[in-house]
Amino acid sequence: MKDNSGLQELRQIAPGHLARLLDVTPPPTTESTDQAADRTSATPAGATASSPTPCPAPLKAAITAPECRGCGGAGYYKLAVPYGDPNWGRLFPCGCAAYAKQLADRTARLGDEMGGLTDRTFGSLRLDRKLEGTTWEGKQISVAAQRTLLADGVRRARAYANQPRGWLYLHGAYGAGKSHLAAAIANARVQDGHTARFHTAGRLLDKLTAALRDGMADRLLDALLTCDLLVLDELARSHLAEAASDWRFTRIERLLNERIGRPTVITANVAPDDLATPGDLRAERVADRIAGESEQIWLPISSFRRLKERTA
Repeated sequence: MKDNSGLQELRQIAPGHLARLLDVTPPPTTESTDQAADRTSATPAGATASSPTPCPAPLKAAITAPECRGCGGAGYYKLAVPYGDPNWGRLFPCGCAAYAKQLADRTARLGDEMGGLTDRTFGSLRLDRKLEGTTWEGKQISVAAQRTLLADGVRRARAYANQPRGWLYLHGAYGAGKSHLAAAIANARVQDGHTARFHTAGRLLDKLTAALRDGMADRLLDALLTCDLLVLDELARSHLAEAASDWRFTRIERLLNERIGRPTVITANVAPDDLATPGDLRAERVADRIAGESEQIWLPISSFRRLKERTA
């Protein structure tokens, strides 16, 4: 990272932004009359700015590394540039121990959520892997066509990881590499300093059940709503049918509605239009939302796992 400290003064990150990065809810902060006057005088008309208030106690507890002169121990900093500058309000990761600790914590949490997919990267998905002819909805898909679709899917997933916008929906055959690509996207975003959460649809429904029983549903949803990237893996028609029949559906619908426009990756074995059972109006509403919001990557690729099992 380029060192701008000699060119522009660094200022400590706003506690609210740091709370989002650490998944910690900061207590309300107060400012004196002098602080308010200083902040107002430094902000152009029509703009807002967050003053460099001291880091709240819960956030201090979350940071155990020695305090850094550049970021105040937050792990991130903002450049003191005028309103309208492309870097105004933008967060830059610091090269200090606090940032390294946050990155390690996020990587460990994501690894716990991904399980066996922890080490998945774009480089570890073999484009030259063995394939065989397959069918999709009665149509023959040649090996050459599969290789083209696989290479294009990897290229588009990598581009999304570099600059995620909106929703990405990966669908196709079992063992095609959908979850591998979703995990590679999540790993890439965390390594770039962003937060990511990864849940299979079935596990998320189980976690919602437990969270609602324990009175923690809102906290779980807030974590999924505020993360920089959410991956919902292995979504199936049965999941929407199950959720639509009980109280969890409102939480699922809220999660999807409030993440519109925010980086979200969904994997499934079917196209979005086939996620809902005909006549199930609640599930159809969710499926329509997914279809309308998502860029789609189709992977009708012969199963790598099954080919390995047959050739073992």
